[in-house]
Amino acid sequence: MKIIVFLIFILFSMNVFSARFNDSFSNEKFNSEQGKLQLEIVPWEAQLYCGAYMNNKNDTTGKFFNGISYVVSFSLPIILGADYKENYSNYDNNFGINRILWIRPVISVGLTNRSSSFFAFGNKIVFPIANVFNVSYNLSMSWVEGSLYNFDGLVSGLNFFHVFSIEKRISKKIKLSLSTQHLSNGKLLKGEGSNHTSFVFSMGYKFKRIKNKNF
Repeated sequence: MKIIVFLIFILFSMNVFSARFNDSFSNEKFNSEQGKLQLEIVPWEAQLYCGAYMNNKNDTTGKFFNGISYVVSFSLPIILGADYKENYSNYDNNFGINRILWIRPVISVGLTNRSSSFFAFGNKIVFPIANVFNVSYNLSMSWVEGSLYNFDGLVSGLNFFHVFSIEKRISKKIKLSLSTQHLSNGKLLKGEGSNHTSFVFSMGYKFKRIKNKNF
């Protein structure tokens, strides 16, 4: 029940924020620099992460390398972008998107060398820095299937999945990133909860461009 209330609150907050943001730029004195939030259809993106993880449970705290984790994420072909109105005719300069910031839904699937796995769904917020690289943060709700002996710090049940990344585009189709990922229940959800941190390198691929559509 808490999770349902939390999700409703997030959706309501985004709707209110979007309305107030657009209203704040509707005044005539902002005509030269009008901004807006807008939903856009963009290409799909896939990203593969691989790196070392730490089991942060009490019996193994301090050990950096406990094993290897793999995560595949898919960025859905829709964004909520914030930018100046005049820039909405161009979205192809920054790995397919050129906005002051944008929010994008992401699906992730992970696996460790200890056979634990998880599925996560959430949103990623991205901030481009000087149109050179992007800083992003992904917060997702995840369902974890932990291994029997809990060697990797993953415990079965609901958890929060956090990803902080620095991304660099190397071509129109490919980007590289360094990320830290963390799975835990934040002491907000029932149950023991996971406590798993990984440091990963990733490669992302943007699929075939589709016509930009706004709605």
